[in-house]
Amino acid sequence: MRVNEPSEEQPGPEASGAPDWLLTFFRDSSLWPVTFAAIAIFVVFGASGLLLAVVERNFFAVAAILIAFWIGVDIAVREWRQHGLGLATGLVVGFWTLSAAAAVTVRTLGWY
Repeated sequence: MRVNEPSEEQPGPEASGAPDWLLTFFRDSSLWPVTFAAIAIFVVFGASGLLLAVVERNFFAVAAILIAFWIGVDIAVREWRQHGLGLATGLVVGFWTLSAAAAVTVRTLGWY
């Protein structure tokens, strides 16, 4: 095979977008520990940002929360326009729900 000749090999089925790529982490049971760890890390970051924004009234935390919220809204709107709400929107809603629950729990227990 020469360098400039097109390859005759057909590419395998690949994920066509972010929702398909994310779905792999939920379908493959060997990736569940990675998925759980990633979700836990993002929830801790979200709860920390919410606590800093609400309790400490930190300007940068407020800006970060607003930017993250805007990104979440953008994801939901784009997904809704394409084919309706799906996995990515569910992950965004789950992120905000778990982050708020963690922040309220930490604040209620007096840990912050």
